[in-house]
Amino acid sequence: MRKRICSVFILLSFLTVTLFTGCSAGKDVPSSSADVGNYISMLVKKVDSMPEIDGNPDDPQWKEALGISSHNNTLKGIYTDDEVAFLYTVKDPTMSIVTPDCWYYDGNKFVRWRELREDPTYSSWEIYNMAWETSDFGLEKGGCLSMCHTDESGKSRHVVPEGSSADFWTLFCKHGYGKGSAYETGFNLGYLGAYQEGPISFVKDDANDPFQVTSGTFTFIGWADERIQTSWDNPDFKGTADKTETGQYCLQCHTTEFVEGSPLQGKPGKMPYRRNAEEISNMFATGPEYIKLYPKDFADAVIITDKDIEEGRAVKVSSLSKEEIKKAWARYQELNCLVPELILQEPTGNMAQTKVAARWSDGVWTVEIKRNRVTGNPHDVQFDDITKSYALSTAVSLGVEGGRESGSFGRNIGIRVMFENVNEQDN
Repeated sequence: MRKRICSVFILLSFLTVTLFTGCSAGKDVPSSSADVGNYISMLVKKVDSMPEIDGNPDDPQWKEALGISSHNNTLKGIYTDDEVAFLYTVKDPTMSIVTPDCWYYDGNKFVRWRELREDPTYSSWEIYNMAWETSDFGLEKGGCLSMCHTDESGKSRHVVPEGSSADFWTLFCKHGYGKGSAYETGFNLGYLGAYQEGPISFVKDDANDPFQVTSGTFTFIGWADERIQTSWDNPDFKGTADKTETGQYCLQCHTTEFVEGSPLQGKPGKMPYRRNAEEISNMFATGPEYIKLYPKDFADAVIITDKDIEEGRAVKVSSLSKEEIKKAWARYQELNCLVPELILQEPTGNMAQTKVAARWSDGVWTVEIKRNRVTGNPHDVQFDDITKSYALSTAVSLGVEGGRESGSFGRNIGIRVMFENVNEQDN
């Protein structure tokens, strides 16, 4: 089964929203959102308390919330005096969280799953992004082209104008570059919980990607992978390559000059993941460092955490005999899974501030995101003023065969999303 890409780009405050499935697009705005000229307004609703962030959309707070929708996607927002939260609901017939860079054992050694395919740019993953404008550079004018694609010099990847910045959250997966923008897109949720309910099934007509789930219920809870999005060669980040864990992570494969010149920079704090890599050579790992001995189910198999290592559920591959590796691998085969490419760990500092819970149940993702309205980092978006609106670009990708589609976007729709001002209502 070949999955087509479905992307949603939503820009809040005089915002542009681009929604498309394949090459088609349109809008389906609920009656709770007002169409004002070329703009649609979406209200971030004031609530008394936050729902539990567990991927379950049935909390009464979400029933109070207004939102916007298009095709198979909806987005809602709520806030309290201290916190803000968002809820995506996305129809997606298959759950693709076993990424092509996970590990397959061929009976002699571990290899990347993508290496066994004829197409080296193959990609299949779930990835949601949010990028908040933290300095005014006209995000509403360029949309995704202002954030994620090619600038005037022809350089690709994430970029904003010189002197500008954005607060970038990756909710599903981690970002990766390479042929087809497909490498290193490991699934990064599950440290706080990975749960599976009821019987599950997989695709039956895709020998190249048999790990896509077609039925069942899964919940994964963790944190967003956060970055500072800026321009190429921003002088503020010169001399800082090894000053954040994100920078140290990138230095495993890149030069200091590249890391310091990159438009994606790390925030202070421990990252929510690290590579499950025995050794890195020429930018790529040669094998997994850890494997679980006997994962209890598919949800347990797709993640390895530092708690699994500490408590002996995952062990170093190098500590096992060949027969022990075969025995451990046989359990992964039984569960129709691969050894994950990342090890999840508990983040700290600014990397631990945005909680994410995602539930996939029989073809529908519900994704909850929560963060404090105000943080101590000047590179974070600060939701401190409910009288103003905020600019956001968000992409929802549901996987694509043969690399990421780019350069073909759907209809632009102006969006204005504001915080409900309860004090004004009371007056």
